[in-house]
Amino acid sequence: MSAPAAPRSIPLRYILIPLFLAMVAGLLALLYYVLTQSGQLAGFSPGINLEPTLIRQDDRPAPDFALTLSDGRVVRLSDFRGRPVIINFWASWCAPCRVEAPALEETHKRYADRGVIILGINLWDTEEAAAEFRKVYGQTYPSGPDPRGKIAIEYGVSGIPETYFITPDGEIAAKFVGPLPLATMETLLAEMLNDG
Repeated sequence: MSAPAAPRSIPLRYILIPLFLAMVAGLLALLYYVLTQSGQLAGFSPGINLEPTLIRQDDRPAPDFALTLSDGRVVRLSDFRGRPVIINFWASWCAPCRVEAPALEETHKRYADRGVIILGINLWDTEEAAAEFRKVYGQTYPSGPDPRGKIAIEYGVSGIPETYFITPDGEIAAKFVGPLPLATMETLLAEMLNDG
């Protein structure tokens, strides 16, 4: 009678591959949690605004803020008093922000000579990812990070993209939630510029 065969060993790859996939799934779950919950620790949790909505404001004063731009300059909103300002909250990981990026750049090119200022405020992003976004979408208007979400909190941003239209008198005329179409931007600017 022959001796019983030794049990066959399980190839190492059958153990390592499921372990690796479980680790990746855990890291993705952690990343999702950080992106959706980390803002709550600061009192602000940015989501993605998918439904475009125009909200007219009662001309409340726009909170002033200091923003360090990507080129290192520091500007304040109050520096632009007397000029219409568009403030756009965005992030490189936000798909609707990519959709509206060409319209913002086109508006900047069309209206800069009429004194219109566009300020991009980048949320919950890395400088490398933000720089790549600016390069890919040809963003030439001033933009800078709001790393702790302080400016976003002051403006009551609930998700991105969100765009605020500030009158030359420094009041919020309207905000647009979601990716902003060029036609809507031009309509709101025409009102602020008193174009007939």
